[in-house]
Amino acid sequence: MENYLEILKDSLIKKIRILEEIVKIDDEQTTLFSNDKDNEDIIRETFDRKSALIDEINRMDAGFESVFEKVKEQLDNRKDEYKKEIKEMQELIKRITDLSMHIEAQEKRNKSLVNGNLSSMRKELSNAKRSTSLAKQYYSTMNKIANVDPQFMDSKR
Repeated sequence: MENYLEILKDSLIKKIRILEEIVKIDDEQTTLFSNDKDNEDIIRETFDRKSALIDEINRMDAGFESVFEKVKEQLDNRKDEYKKEIKEMQELIKRITDLSMHIEAQEKRNKSLVNGNLSSMRKELSNAKRSTSLAKQYYSTMNKIANVDPQFMDSKR
């Protein structure tokens, strides 16, 4: 039974480390999204790293649940005997919940930054299209003016 509880506790500790790594990646993404430089490759790499960490958390959660199902009944029947271990796991779960809420808030801020950047890029693209169109119109008009036949030439000779 103690081995199972150690496995559960180790799993929670590892999940905390992974969530802390996700927080760091989210901070990095916030910096990247706030920066005007072209950093598409770096952004893509941060998404790939975060995706791999999320997949790891999902696998760990599945493993945690299967181990917990094995010991749940024994824990319920002998709560006093495992009081210390239960308290430690409750503290770890509280830390996981806090980190998850922090990550969720960070993700919302990053989404706002990305949406703002996209809106700005759309405006820039629209302005660039308009400028190109005006330049093309001007060029076309100037070409027509340059091809006008002389008006004051004496055609009787």
